Formats: sequence, structure tokens, C-alpha cells
Amino acid sequence: MPNPRRPDKYQQQARADGYEARSIYKLREIDDKLRVIPKKGGILDLGCAPGSWSRFARERGGPGVKIVGIDLQPVENYVGEAIEGSILEVPASRFLELLGGRARLVMSDMAPSTNGNKSSDHLRQIELVRMAFSVAQEVLAHDGAFVAKIFDGSEVPTLMAELKPWFRDIKRIRPEAVRQESREFFIAGLGFKRPAEPVRGEIDAPSALS
Repeated sequence: MPNPRRPDKYQQQARADGYEARSIYKLREIDDKLRVIPKKGGILDLGCAPGSWSRFARERGGPGVKIVGIDLQPVENYVGEAIEGSILEVPASRFLELLGGRARLVMSDMAPSTNGNKSSDHLRQIELVRMAFSVAQEVLAHDGAFVAKIFDGSEVPTLMAELKPWFRDIKRIRPEAVRQESREFFIAGLGFKRPAEPVRGEIDAPSALS
């Protein structure tokens, strides 16, 4: 059955500006407020389809930025190096190889296939954020940034507490382009605290006082 929802101003603007999705305006507002997109270095885009976040990051970051994206589906005319597959199946060494070093930004607009159950959709989204951050732990440079989509719910305080020791600051932001009826918002970790020594296996969180 066709979706009766009419295109909103962000969908119309995306078409006019030549972007693949309205979600670009979410990232634009996040960067306008927090300056997470670097001018040089690597950006890893988790769940990069249809490619609009990566394209905007390229435009704003400029030619000094190296972009690598991964998604379960192929992305045509991708602006950087695209990997088709699951983030659980690609080793961090592959991301680092393509990036040419550690990323200055790891961003995730990943979302589960929702079933309409707010509780289960929330929990599945929380696990996606944890998966995304497990990748960020391996590839993010010291003082880099992490941005991820979240569905609001009971587990958000626990997740925020898990991430807080790893960053200089944690911001919660709900861009204007998020649909009014949605529980979606974004978390931005600023100033990643990379452990001083290389570690293997599970990484212990740095001290909250560091």
C-alpha cells in the first residue's frame, strides 16, 4: 500500500539540492553546532547508504578528507571507498587500511528494520549504537568524534554512562529535520580518549578523571 505521507520540506529541499536523502540536513545541523566534520583525515560512515551523509561530509570537509563507508547494500556513485557488508564481518585493520590511518570522525546513521514495537525497536537500536562504538574504539583517533543515531527509551541513560568515560564531552542533539513523531535523536561524543598504549582484545574504558 503506498505511503500516504506527503514529502515534507526537507525531502523537497533534498531533491532541489540533489541529495539522495533528507537525512543530510540532520548531519548539517549537527556539524553546524558541534563541528564534528574534520578538514583533513579520515571519516568512517557506518550504514552509509544511500550516500548522502558521506557526500555532505566530503563537501564540508574538503579534499583533505578521506571517506570510507560500509553498508549491507551497494551504494552507487559513492564519494569515497565503499564496502558492501556487515560491520561485524569487516576487521578494523581493513578500515584503517582504506582510511590510511585512524579516523577523525566515525558516524552512524544505522537503524534496525523496525516492527512498530517501541520497546524492541529501541533496544535493537541501542545495540546498533554499541556495535558502532565497538568499531570506533578500534579506528578512532585520539580527540576524534563519534556521532550515532538513537531511538529514545529506557536504556539511553545506561548507554550514555557507558560512553561518557571515553570522551571529553557527550552531547545529545535532536536536529530539526527529525520528524516530529519520531523518537530519534543523535549522540555526539567529542574528544575521544584513546588509550596511550595499543591494546588487543577487549578495551577497558579510560578513567573518567583522565
